Amino acid sequence: MAPRKGDSNELARFLSARKESVVTSWVGGLLANPNLRRKLTTQLSREGLSDTAARIYDALIMPLSTPTERGKTRKVRLKESEKRSLATLSLHERLQAQFILLDVVSRMVRRHYSKNPKKAEKHLTTLSARMHDLLLSTAKKDVDLHAKTATHAERKYERLLDMANDAIFLLEFESGLFTEVNKAACELTGYSESELKRMGFNSLVSVFDLNLALEKTNSTIERGAIRFDDLSIFTKKGAALPVDISASAVTINKSKHVLAIVRDIKERKELERRLRQEADKLRLINEIAAAISSVELDIEAVLTTILTSVARVIRVEAGSVLKLEDGELVFMVALGEKAEYVKPFRLKLGQGIAGWVARTGEGVVVTDAHRDPRYYAEVERATGFVSKSMLAAPMKTGDKTVGVIELINKVGGQFTKKDLELITAISSFAAVALEHARLYSECELARARLSEACSPVSSSRLAAVVAHEMKDPLGIVKNYVHILVNKLASAGTQHEELRVVSEEIDRIASITDQLLHFSEAYSEEPKATPLNLLVENAVDSMQEGLSEAGIVTEMKLDRSLPQVSAIPNQIKMVFANLIRLAISEMPNGGTLTISTRKRDSSAYIEFSSTGKKHTSEEADELFLPSAVAKGLVPKGLGLYMIYNIIQGYGGDIEVKSRSRGGNTFRIRIPLNAGVSRGASK
Repeated sequence: MAPRKGDSNELARFLSARKESVVTSWVGGLLANPNLRRKLTTQLSREGLSDTAARIYDALIMPLSTPTERGKTRKVRLKESEKRSLATLSLHERLQAQFILLDVVSRMVRRHYSKNPKKAEKHLTTLSARMHDLLLSTAKKDVDLHAKTATHAERKYERLLDMANDAIFLLEFESGLFTEVNKAACELTGYSESELKRMGFNSLVSVFDLNLALEKTNSTIERGAIRFDDLSIFTKKGAALPVDISASAVTINKSKHVLAIVRDIKERKELERRLRQEADKLRLINEIAAAISSVELDIEAVLTTILTSVARVIRVEAGSVLKLEDGELVFMVALGEKAEYVKPFRLKLGQGIAGWVARTGEGVVVTDAHRDPRYYAEVERATGFVSKSMLAAPMKTGDKTVGVIELINKVGGQFTKKDLELITAISSFAAVALEHARLYSECELARARLSEACSPVSSSRLAAVVAHEMKDPLGIVKNYVHILVNKLASAGTQHEELRVVSEEIDRIASITDQLLHFSEAYSEEPKATPLNLLVENAVDSMQEGLSEAGIVTEMKLDRSLPQVSAIPNQIKMVFANLIRLAISEMPNGGTLTISTRKRDSSAYIEFSSTGKKHTSEEADELFLPSAVAKGLVPKGLGLYMIYNIIQGYGGDIEVKSRSRGGNTFRIRIPLNAGVSRGASK
């Protein structure tokens, strides 16, 4: 559409008023280009170049004041030196000079009309049209000149060119025009051969890509060959075609030419786009699989990862993942401008698009949400977010629907069947994540209950109940046995069996007392405890038994040993039981050496006796309940109880046979330990 006369006159006045500034900037741009500076300054001084530029600038501006003269070029009167200087420029260089001028003027127009962008765009449109006329005029003159000077040698390649399947253009570097084109080139561009021979690459690319095309052409001449696929050419019908261009520099009749092989890569670009889409899908699946396989499954984080990744690949404005819970759909995660506002909503089965998908178990593509009778508008009214198109797929485990994935408003188009196929595949991953989370939660709950049931604290409570319940019956039985023994004694009879029964009752009573001590120890709270003092107290409490057995006690205590966080009665019970074991293993006397020391971040307590030596097989069973039945330890709960207490502190206990006879029980307790309420054996 031709510009209005008023707009053109205004632009002409604007450019005339700024002639000196524009010419100065234009000349500066020309001299900044090494090739243009070398050729223009051969015949002209800087002042002469400015005068020449001013006359050419006038020729450009004058037709703007008379729109009916568009397409006409005002004749410029030039001096002989100016003509000779300009004649040294190739068509490429003349086009570059004109492009520099267009850039200078365009920046000046945008700057002046910065507060009126519409006016600026109108003037730039008029200016671009005028410059386009000038470019075509320049090219046409060179075409006419070239037609007169074309030689027979240049046309001998015509048959060879027409045999090629790819489009081939032979470009004369100096004129910038095609001297030869083949049939494929005509088919590619839609122009006839005669039309193409009046053109150059500048006519097949946009004004904005012209500078890039010129740079590529110059690079071909400098480097000998170049290949690029970052340019599109325009057909006669105006369609843009992405092309791959392989250009080589050739010399024909001492004239530089560029032989360009041009291939339509529209199909390749489309294939690359599809490959990128497939790569995005694979990356999406990998991201989701990695999220689902996390050890501690955070279901909200996993579903957010799934939804975010899907939204990135399909490109949507909003989306959500809903979980089916007690017959209603609950928003687990949501993305988009109003994401936080939709989470309080709950949808019944069949309510809205998501409810319909959950009830039927089928995916759906909705191109116009407001025309769909299933659409639930209440969410839109509450949040203000307008849903235009929707895509929803059920999340299934087997035949059971556990939720729905919903995407809203695809950016740049409508949802497709391929989008539905992708989201349906992804929804199965989301369903697995939900099921994984449910199972993980149930396992954690079961493990917590089991840990509670098996903990020393729970065991101690059970032990206390059993011990208390056993004490009264045991006392009654013991009393009746005592009465029976007395009656039989008065009758002058003795029964060895009753003595054995009485001793076994005493043993059961002893075990009951140990259970009570065990449970009472776990009812206390850990506190800073000096281990050396507990060792000394344990020895003092057992001193009578040690003396009766003829056992000498030696203590080698590290007085710098720090305190540990422990329950004192527990640790004292451990030490007392080990002393009791030493007494049973040294019935004929011996030496019990007790030592303490610190190494690394643990405290070590050793009980070394000179009594019975345990084999390696026996050592493996000493801390099991079966050790009592096998006669390896005194009757009772002793070593089994000790093992559980030390394990509760994160420590350990082991027994080693001494080379000179006897055994060493070594206990390790971490210095930063506190009793574990969940430790178990």
